[in-house]
Amino acid sequence: MCAITSAAFQPSHGEVRAQSSATGRANVTWIRKAVDPPPVLLWYEGELMTSALRKHQLTEADVHTAARESGHGSLDGLRAVIMQQDGSLGVIADGSMGDGSTVLPYVTEHPGR
Repeated sequence: MCAITSAAFQPSHGEVRAQSSATGRANVTWIRKAVDPPPVLLWYEGELMTSALRKHQLTEADVHTAARESGHGSLDGLRAVIMQQDGSLGVIADGSMGDGSTVLPYVTEHPGR
């Protein structure tokens, strides 16, 4: 039996690459969301986010440790403590908050929201 193939039905090398590239971007976005969780707010305006601490198996002592490591003797004067995507804890002091655009999307437990 003889198979007849036509160039019209065969995708060019560039078309295959474009299709796999688009599929790859979609897969990478999905994988990134699964592997790279969003930042988590642990302390905000004088209040511990207790459910976030429990969910991520952290304690109040971890929040205090983050404050000390950032050069603060207490949580007074801090606006937020956030668990970053890499698992490290970031501290934002009152005077460094600015408009809060990098923090406010993660405020879920605060009574005012």
